[in-house]
Amino acid sequence: MTLADRCSALKLQIESRNAREAAHAKSEVFRQRATTLSQIRTSLLADLALVEVLGRHAFKLNKTPNVTTAKAARHTYLSALAAKPNESGQEQGNFNRAVQKVAKDLNAALHESLSSIERDLPSSDEAFLKQIESLPQYKTKVDEIRRRRQDLLGGRSIKERGPAELESLLLKREQLRELAGSLNPAEFPPAVLEFYKWARRKEAAKVEALTGEVREWLSTRNLLQSVRLYVKD
Repeated sequence: MTLADRCSALKLQIESRNAREAAHAKSEVFRQRATTLSQIRTSLLADLALVEVLGRHAFKLNKTPNVTTAKAARHTYLSALAAKPNESGQEQGNFNRAVQKVAKDLNAALHESLSSIERDLPSSDEAFLKQIESLPQYKTKVDEIRRRRQDLLGGRSIKERGPAELESLLLKREQLRELAGSLNPAEFPPAVLEFYKWARRKEAAKVEALTGEVREWLSTRNLLQSVRLYVKD
C-alpha cells in the first residue's frame, strides 16, 4: 500500500469516527428523553402494582386518574417523532408533562386509599378485652387478638409497603377483623363480667353473684360445670 493509499484509508477512518461522534452527540437528547420516560414508567408500574393488590381485596381508588390528555399527547409525539424526530422536542415535552400528571394523580389517589385503610384497621376496645380475658375460656383468643393487632403494622406505615408486604398485611387485616368480630360485647352481660371479675380474685365471688342470668349464660355455653362452690367456716 502506497503512502497515498494509507493517507486515504486514514482519512476515511477519521471521517467515520467523526460521523459516529456526531451521531452520538445528536442522539444524546433522545437518550435523555428515554431516561425521563423510563423513570416515570417505573413510578407508574410501582403504584399500579399496589393498586392491583388493593383490587384483589375489594378496595378501589376514590378517584381514577384521567388519561385522555396523556393518550392524545402520546399520539401527537409519536407522529412528530416519525416525521421529524429532531424537531419533536415540544411534543415530547407535552407528552412528558401529561404522563407525569397521570403518575402524580395516581400516586395521590393511592396514598389516599392506603391512608383510609390504615385509619380503618381492625381494633378492639382494650378495656373490653381486659374484661373478657378474665374468662378462662376466652383468654387465648384475647391474647391472639392482641398479638395479631401488634403484628399488623409492626411500627411501619402501610404506605411504606411494597406489593408483597401489602398483600400480607391485608390478609392479616381480614383475619384480625374476623377474629375480633367473634367477640361481640353484646354477648357478655355485665352480670357475667362482674361474676368473673370477682371469681378470678383470691377472695372469689360470692354466691349471690351467681344469678339466674349468669347461670343461664354459663349453661348455654356448657361452662356451668366449671363453677365450684366453697363453704367458708
